[in-house]
Amino acid sequence: MKDDKNIINEIEEKMNREGVVSLSDEQLLSLLIRKGDSTKSVIELSKNIIRRYGRSLSDLVGITKEELIKDNPGMTDLKATTLLCSIEMGARTYLKKEKAKYIFCTQDVLDLLSYEMSFLNEEHFKVILLNTKNMIIDSILISVGTINTSLVHVREVFKNAIKKNANSIILVHNHPSGNSMPSNEDKVLTKRLCEAGELLGIKVLDHVIIGKDNYFSFMEENMI
Repeated sequence: MKDDKNIINEIEEKMNREGVVSLSDEQLLSLLIRKGDSTKSVIELSKNIIRRYGRSLSDLVGITKEELIKDNPGMTDLKATTLLCSIEMGARTYLKKEKAKYIFCTQDVLDLLSYEMSFLNEEHFKVILLNTKNMIIDSILISVGTINTSLVHVREVFKNAIKKNANSIILVHNHPSGNSMPSNEDKVLTKRLCEAGELLGIKVLDHVIIGKDNYFSFMEENMI
């Protein structure tokens, strides 16, 4: 088995020669954790970590330090901390870069919230407030937990929209299961909020459900 020092040296040489974008997920992870364990080299440990949770580094989003240490022999507290901090830095950089100023289509909604909401373990219901030019005024978290009419109140959805003089709103929530198809409860809630918006003069432009690598748009399906 090739020792970790040589593996790291080879990866660093490749990075210096071809740039950091040339590195595979396993190589990037190896540079972070630096050492394997008594039975696996650093590159083998990195591959095992990624495979355990999915197919790429993005599948590590949402993992906890406790899970990393428990599931991966050779994963120390320091390695887990380094890995989690790196993932969070990447997420924050992505969100800052991709954050939309205007919403003109469903893809703009996905650019704004899909990375943040795709990996949540509970359902989060958000409302995006827009002005007359479809510029984002704010994005408000309304509830956390299983989405139903008892948790998502009309007054909570429209309270900030009225307060901040929003012209229209977009409803967004995630399905932790990964399947973005709307439930009957989702359909009933959407209809209820659309009717309330009409009475208040604040149009509900869309309700977007975010799954994992998929989404559902009520507007695109002509259900709004």
